[in-house]
Amino acid sequence: MTLFVYNQLHRCIALRRGFANPLIPCEQQIASDCGKMTTPPRENIIDYDSYFMALAFLARHRSRDPNYQVGACIVNDDRKIIGIGYNGFPAGSAYAHSWDPQTRESKGKHLYVVHAEMNALIFRNTADVKGCTMYVTLSPCADCAKAIIQSGIKKVIYFSDEKMHKEEFKAAFDIFQKGERKVEFKKFCEVVKEPPIEFNTVNLAHENPFNIKLCAPEPSNENEDFSE
Repeated sequence: MTLFVYNQLHRCIALRRGFANPLIPCEQQIASDCGKMTTPPRENIIDYDSYFMALAFLARHRSRDPNYQVGACIVNDDRKIIGIGYNGFPAGSAYAHSWDPQTRESKGKHLYVVHAEMNALIFRNTADVKGCTMYVTLSPCADCAKAIIQSGIKKVIYFSDEKMHKEEFKAAFDIFQKGERKVEFKKFCEVVKEPPIEFNTVNLAHENPFNIKLCAPEPSNENEDFSE
């Protein structure tokens, strides 16, 4: 096919498709027309810190603990989620012990429960968490702090510090800050607007379909010493 015939065929196709200027190649005209129809992206999206903390809050709703429900989320430098956990009894023993803080031989419930931070570390989907960030709804205790620092996590962002007055939580701060291998330890201060997610009211066409509000774990008036 000669160049003249090709150009004439191209011109006819362009005219049939209603392009204003048939001399412009079809691909360029389509791209130009599509560009005119695009709308600007949403600007009121939540930031990454709020997003990952919200996931930790969502995870805590899986906990059966009647007093304190805690969630944790581990994220790497590429902002990929590599671990999520919540507090509860070890797998297979959820009903072997009572949630009552005074269990067998008057031993505390905390001796049986696996904390959210530990579960997030144990059930992570990668072999290495060095340099990662952990988002947790409640500041970690000393045992969790030791596991966190041994795993190589470099930053912990927590939402509630209501138990920071207790020795095991004060010790966690020392573990993070006073050793040679320090962990950045800071409180989450941002709050996402709107109420919690309600799946029956989600409108995917709405500009803000996922309505999330971060709330600190509800304190318990009973048996606080044995609740995470």
